[in-house]
Amino acid sequence: MKNIIKKLGLDYKKIDVCPNDCVLFWKDKIGSDKCPTCDALRWKTSDDGTIIELANGKKVPVKVLRHFPLIPRLKRLFMSSKTSHLMRWHAEREKDGKMRHPADSCAWKEFDERYYDFSKDPRNVRLGLSSDGFNPFGMMSTQYSILPVGVETYDASRCETFTLHAALIYTINDFPAYGNLSGWPIKGKRACPYCNVDTCSMYLKGSKKLCYPRFRRFLEETDALRYNGKAYDGRVELAPPPRSWTGSKLLEQMKDVNVVFGKHPDTKKLNKKNKRKKGVENVPWKKKNSFFRLEYWEHLPIRHNLDVMHVEKNVSESIIGTLFGIEGKSKDTTLSRLDLVHLNIRKNLHPKEVSGKTYLPPTSFTLSKKEKEEMLAVLASVRVPDGYAANIKRRFVDGKLSGLKSHDHHILMQQLLPLALRKCKIKKYLQTLQSYVRNKSCPEASIANGALAVECLGFCARYMQDVETKENRPSRNDEGNGNDVHKGLSIFSLKCRAMSKKRNYKPDYYVIEQAHNYVLANCEEVQVYAREYYNALCEQYNNNYEIIDDMYKRNFSKWFADNVSMHVSSDTCVADDLKYLSCFPSMWVNTMTKVTYNGYRWRVKKIDKGCVTQNFGVVVNADTNAGNVAYFGVLTEILELTYPHGRSVLLFRCDWVDPISGVKKDDEFT
Repeated sequence: MKNIIKKLGLDYKKIDVCPNDCVLFWKDKIGSDKCPTCDALRWKTSDDGTIIELANGKKVPVKVLRHFPLIPRLKRLFMSSKTSHLMRWHAEREKDGKMRHPADSCAWKEFDERYYDFSKDPRNVRLGLSSDGFNPFGMMSTQYSILPVGVETYDASRCETFTLHAALIYTINDFPAYGNLSGWPIKGKRACPYCNVDTCSMYLKGSKKLCYPRFRRFLEETDALRYNGKAYDGRVELAPPPRSWTGSKLLEQMKDVNVVFGKHPDTKKLNKKNKRKKGVENVPWKKKNSFFRLEYWEHLPIRHNLDVMHVEKNVSESIIGTLFGIEGKSKDTTLSRLDLVHLNIRKNLHPKEVSGKTYLPPTSFTLSKKEKEEMLAVLASVRVPDGYAANIKRRFVDGKLSGLKSHDHHILMQQLLPLALRKCKIKKYLQTLQSYVRNKSCPEASIANGALAVECLGFCARYMQDVETKENRPSRNDEGNGNDVHKGLSIFSLKCRAMSKKRNYKPDYYVIEQAHNYVLANCEEVQVYAREYYNALCEQYNNNYEIIDDMYKRNFSKWFADNVSMHVSSDTCVADDLKYLSCFPSMWVNTMTKVTYNGYRWRVKKIDKGCVTQNFGVVVNADTNAGNVAYFGVLTEILELTYPHGRSVLLFRCDWVDPISGVKKDDEFT
């Protein structure tokens, strides 16, 4: 039977291993009795030190690796016509532009473009290594590459023999295994393999742990969460995403890392000594990533993938532990509240001393004992199709959830937990319905009549535009009635509403002149004049751009005032507005501390500090020689520039962020 199994390629090979995991007793070391690295004996011994032997005279190894050869298993996939055609499905299927297979990913496509000879035959296999941390190349001393090696294989569906190649294009693992396979430490100040040396960490004095709070760097530059410091660590995140580390850069970074494998006590000391000799003691790599022995590994865009289900399980356990206040599982503890104190954020959640005891104020997710019971009851009452998930009801032990597997946590996170939380909200709505009860002898009728009344009010409100109701009430940051907005020049038509008193003052002439030039430069209807004047200067000064730019900046506003009637007829609203715009604005300006504009509320920084929300962050995207660049700043002053006949323009003065030197004051406007 064993011989039959071997012929089918279903066996495995036993390879003896050093007790300290230094080497494999394989190839040139197959006849060794001791490890060449740590001198540990390969064989088991009795109490008197003699080597144990079996009846057939074979010695018993201390540790054995069971290796399942890959090549016969790949060849077996093509031996059956039922499976061989599936090995080509990814290339022969109808594609709809959606991500339905790894072949639709950029990593797969980039590999195909770089290695055309490999990709032209869709039967060549791309492998993903799923591992719990064992590195199959870590103990090999010889160079190894999957790509050039081919093996003759019979394709049963096409009745032909072809040369099969295989390539490892990424790994799939949990985070600890990610560290083991990549060689990057997953603990400490620089625990993120992706951010590499750019990892941002912070020590929490209360919890006595390291945290990594700068994850908002990965968001889009205009994402509102970047500026919502209150919900995070109290800071606005203006930094760009960390730089991307290509395989070539990583290989260069670890070129001098020389690590001796094994668990022997002297090995750690030897590795530290080697690091000091090479001058790489500041390089965090624990070892040189052995996957780089594959000639194509450094060119892969994605080399390691995290197992989403495993991560989701950890997140789900933390959420459940926190919601139900499970001891040892909850993240909302006295120590974590002390971290809020040290960070000086969320003061309403700081622990308090009440009658000699520490009191933790309730959070938005804190559930009362009754709410916990109701939530557990909802989860226990859920019925799912057979084989869809575990029976949640059986996972209750003393009123707590336990024994859930990764897939169960996935179902719980994606479907059941939101359902249970929504039912808590529904309960609050039911309490609203209960408030409609006036006649306790007929509660159902009272609830029905109350709900019907609310429904009727909502229906009628849609047809009563001139009456303010709950349905048509303007939002907090509404700019005002659209009928009051000027319909002429675009720059005079911007909707905004002052939310503070206007203070009138007279700034320096230079400030007014600069503000006026900024308005002209950002008015769409003025650009035809600007281009004409600039072209005239180019002809006059023979394309001497240094002189041209200076003359344009100093004289355009005066030239515009003299030639404003050149391109428009005199009987239009835009023509009148252009004439008013060409006039120099009033030397007196209005200043405000807060306004609403474009559906948002804006406040100057000096009054925003004491508010619950933050409304002084500004971002401007500009086209530069380096491409589209986002500039971040803080709002310091709001000015209203006034022109003849009641026309006005709202301007923001900001302090812009210099990524090198920090905040830079700017005299210009936005």
